[in-house]
Parts: sequence; C-alpha cells; structure tokens
Amino acid sequence: AAVRLDQAAPQGRVGMADGPQQRISAEETYRVMFKTLLETENPIADEVSKNYALFDYGFMTRLEKMQAEVEAGSPQSERLAEVSAALSAEMSRRMGEAAE
Repeated sequence: AAVRLDQAAPQGRVGMADGPQQRISAEETYRVMFKTLLETENPIADEVSKNYALFDYGFMTRLEKMQAEVEAGSPQSERLAEVSAALSAEMSRRMGEAAE
C-alpha cells in the first residue's frame, strides 16, 4: 500500500478541546518524513510538491548528512538523490512563479 507523507507526519494541535498541550518532536517528525519518502510508492516529486511546507532547513541539512553517510549506488542513496533533486526542482519552480 502506498504511504503518503501528509498522512504519516505527526500532527499536533493545541486548543481548548484538545486537552493537554502536545509536544511535537522535530527529530521524530524528520524520522517519519524520511521513512515515508524512502518507502512510498507515490512519485517523489508529487510528495515533495504536496508537502513542500514540511521541508525546512533542518530537513535539508539532515538530507545532505544522510546522503554523505549511505553507501554510494545503494537503493537508499538513489532514493535520497531523487528526494534532493525533487526538492531543488520544486524550490526553483516556486521561486520562478514568485518572481513573475
């Protein structure tokens, strides 16, 4: 079954009806994001586009670190490169649209 990033990322809301305040762990969120991106059957570019707001500097830093740590040519290395390329393409597309 396909895993969607927007369904896998931990969610937290704070409000009167929500009860005690929930804490969202950035590390846990990044872990879930990477796991989802590495396992999804959906096109990576689609996942990046739909969930662009989740990809912050912290995620990109971790992505670069993971790319440096995995074995070159491995399936994980190829998937991380695909994520990186999709992020770069989406950023360029959005910056181009904003400049128009």
